[in-house]
Amino acid sequence: MSKKYEILNDSTNILNLMNISLHRIRALQDFGSVSKGEIGGYVEKEENLDQQGNAWISEDAKVYSNAFVSDNAQIYGNARIYGDSLVYENASVYGFAKVCGDAIIYGNAKVFGYSWIYDKSKICGNAEIFGYAIIAKSFINGEDKIYGNPLLYQQS
Repeated sequence: MSKKYEILNDSTNILNLMNISLHRIRALQDFGSVSKGEIGGYVEKEENLDQQGNAWISEDAKVYSNAFVSDNAQIYGNARIYGDSLVYENASVYGFAKVCGDAIIYGNAKVFGYSWIYDKSKICGNAEIFGYAIIAKSFINGEDKIYGNPLLYQQS
């Protein structure tokens, strides 16, 4: 199995309170819309981004802790994925969105803007979460669009 990306020595300690160092990634081959040599976003460790599939972290996006991105998922902008979160299939997280805790984003779901997804929430299907939406302990599926300024959306 050949690796699709490498972790560079280019690191940042913007998470000083958590004492976590994040490192830029660089593509080692062409895949999906990524070209060999392209500089990506930041990961804490190789376990944050699958070496298989077309998943990619770009721009200033950050994935750390036990979070994992796989399949064809795209993380970009200034998005942050952390905790034990999963983002996979064709999901996208971008802008200044945060996905943390045990949140799971999958299917064709999109999370963007300043949204915050956490506390075991699951966002899937073609759902879109944007604006200043805050989602906790929720399952959002199908064609749902949740947005607000701000909006707390919580289901039991």
